Amino acid sequence: MLVGLDLRVEASRSVREALDLLADAEEVRVALVDPEATCTGNDTEPGADIAAYLTRHGAWVSVDRLASAGKPVATVLAQHAIDRSADMIVMGAYGRRLRERLFGGE
Repeated sequence: MLVGLDLRVEASRSVREALDLLADAEEVRVALVDPEATCTGNDTEPGADIAAYLTRHGAWVSVDRLASAGKPVATVLAQHAIDRSADMIVMGAYGRRLRERLFGGE
């Protein structure tokens, strides 16, 4: 299982909502794209906070720090999911504009 993480509330909410699935997964890979620029948690290592949180809930976690090399984040995450044979991606995508693009809207 792959978790696409950034600092937005939607990403944190999606992890909390999927916690039962994540805890039961064989392996959880937390993917951070360009983490130095986007993830500045309380620890010095990007992804350490979420890894500790998931580990406390029984998940086997590894953190993957990915460089975008100018590619869109969605492309980088999709390719990483393919490379790692992830069967599911957990990530926040609840912004109104994105929701309207995916599902239609006003």
